[in-house]
Amino acid sequence: MVAAQKLTPLFPFGYGLSYTSFDYGGLGATGGATLTVSFDVRNTGPAPRQGDRPGLCGAATADGHGVARLVGWSKLDLRPGETRHVTISVDPRLFASFDSAANVWQVAAGDYAITLGASSADASATANVHINASTIKP
Repeated sequence: MVAAQKLTPLFPFGYGLSYTSFDYGGLGATGGATLTVSFDVRNTGPAPRQGDRPGLCGAATADGHGVARLVGWSKLDLRPGETRHVTISVDPRLFASFDSAANVWQVAAGDYAITLGASSADASATANVHINASTIKP
């Protein structure tokens, strides 16, 4: 709702104090019939600052007609200097539209931009994938 109205939230999803810092990289995404996103998260803060931090991924249509949506996240507990590889399998209904007349979810075929970031307001990498059209029963 906030993105559709082009408003800036005071506290975007993923915002918060973790008492350390993190680096994100190695973004990869595969499309087709399903969407899988993978990336690395590293605790770059000084010892002994262990920290919890979500790794976030979002999706929007590449042509700009869709509103960006949070389609996956993973909360990690990392020691200083520790890196973890994260893989998220995205439920196709998260980037589908519901057709109430047919009582099904419709996934539009097309190219989608996948973004990775520390919060919904802090994108650090983008990957593009092609998603096939599909119909999903509720």
